[in-house]
Parts: sequence; structure tokens; C-alpha cells
Amino acid sequence: TILNSVGVVGAVRAVPARHVGKASAGVLCCAALGMSVHSVVYARWFEGNPFGYLLYQIAYTVLSGVLGYAVFRSSVGRRAFAADAASTDGGAAAAASEKGHQGDGLLARVRAAMLNPEMPWLATLFLVPVSYSFALLGVWSTCAERLALPIPDRTALALGLGVSSALGRLVLGGLADVFPARRRRLGWELCCAAGLAVFQLGFMLLEWDQRRFLSLALWAQGLGYGGILALAPAALRVSFPAKDLGMVYGLLYQFVAIAFTVFNRTAVPSAGCVGPLCFQGWFRAAGLLNMLCVVWSARRVFRLARQS
Repeated sequence: TILNSVGVVGAVRAVPARHVGKASAGVLCCAALGMSVHSVVYARWFEGNPFGYLLYQIAYTVLSGVLGYAVFRSSVGRRAFAADAASTDGGAAAAASEKGHQGDGLLARVRAAMLNPEMPWLATLFLVPVSYSFALLGVWSTCAERLALPIPDRTALALGLGVSSALGRLVLGGLADVFPARRRRLGWELCCAAGLAVFQLGFMLLEWDQRRFLSLALWAQGLGYGGILALAPAALRVSFPAKDLGMVYGLLYQFVAIAFTVFNRTAVPSAGCVGPLCFQGWFRAAGLLNMLCVVWSARRVFRLARQS
């Protein structure tokens, strides 16, 4: 979690404003694909051999570090950093923002972040779809087991979750950067609304026929979740001082910790429960909460569209 947050915030702060969505999407896409790849590797070669898998992870981590160092020290990496430093579409504003907040204490910065007009909306996104998705990653296998899904279908579902999440991060994060500078916030809101709508489609499929559409529904939710997760750091770059991006990102994940605990505890089915009823109430409750997010997002889009 620490490395994920540092990687995302570092990328968002480093790139010009017009590339924020793509930078966030790129880092988070690698994280999603990495989880899928490692899950498949464990299932195929290290099942029941945790020590061997640990050695594999150590070797993989060292190799990744060496590769990253080589890229950053290469001529391509130096030219990219030089181009970012010379950029004028976000660097000056970020520097001015950090200078203005240089004397602020931590408590003052936290208070200012909590009172920011965008904080309730961002907090809601992390409290509902993001927290639900985190809980879903821990319970989907139990749901598939209670629905008696065949083992090959469960393996395909697990791989598809990572791929769909990565695709959502690339597509929605990249599309948000396509809009011109004066409509960049509208582009973010439109992509966020699209992600929430796809997320809600998953709940509709689960309500229709949970066993038949479980994989398709969770892939849809992975797509929407990935997009929302990629768009959030871009929204932070627009709405908060550059110095406070890491702090605000950390605050949002504190909300996740609280809501995740609630989602996770309420998802546990009763002993001996088999069939769609085991998780039907949980999916319905989460779907209603997400529908409120969809309505709120639509209102935000309409308001910005009228203003522009």
C-alpha cells in the first residue's frame, strides 16, 4: 500500500498537468496486471510452496528495482525528466502552491484538506465503490464457491478481474487527458460518471442472475473500479496543493480502512449457506449505495456542462 501510494503520487506530481490521467493510469495499470500475473504464477508453480513463492518474489523485486534504476539512469529517462522540468503547464503553479503552504503545520494542512469543497465527493468515492471493491477482492472466491462455479471458471474470473481493472485504468485515465485544458475538470467528471455507470451495470447483472453473470458482473465492476482509482489522483492534482497530494491520498485511504471493515464483515455468509442468497443482500445494499454515487456524479456533470 505504501509503495502504491508513493508511486501514484510521485507520478502525478512529476508529470505535466495534461498527462496526469495517463501517469496515474500507467502506474495503477502495472499494479493490477502485476497482481494478476503473480496470482497465476502462484497457482501454476507454487501452490502449497510458500517458501518457493517468497524466493520468487524476492528475485522479482530485485530485478524490478535494477530495471527501474537502469531506465531512470538512461539517456531516455534523463531526457524525460528534463522535459518535465521545462514544462510550464503545471510546474509553476505547483511550485507557487508549495511555497504558499511552506509555513503551514500538519494539522492546519489536514484541516484545510478536510474543508476543501471537493473532499466530500472524493471521500464518498473511496467510501463506497473503492471500499466495496477492496472487500470484493477478499470475498469473490467464497461467493464463487457458494455458487458452485467450476474451478476453471474461477481461475478465469480471477485473471479477468486484474485485466479488466487494468483496462479501466488505461481507458478512463487516458480519456480524461484528451479534453482541452479549460474543460479538463469536465472530462474527469464525465469519465468518473462512466466508471460509476459501468460499476452499477455489474450490480444489475448480479441482481438479474448471480450465478450466470457472476464473472461478467465482476469484470464490469473491475473496469469501473480501475477507472475511478486512476481518476482520483488526477482530481487531487486539480483540487489540492501539490505539497498536500500525499497527505490527502493517505486521508482518503483512511476512509477506505473504515468502510472496508464494514463491507468485509457484512459480506460473511452464514454457515452452510449455499446459492445466490448468500451474497444477495450484500450486493443489493452496495448497489443502492453506488446508485447514489451515480446520481451525484450525473448532477456534477450537468452542473459543469452548464458552466462551460
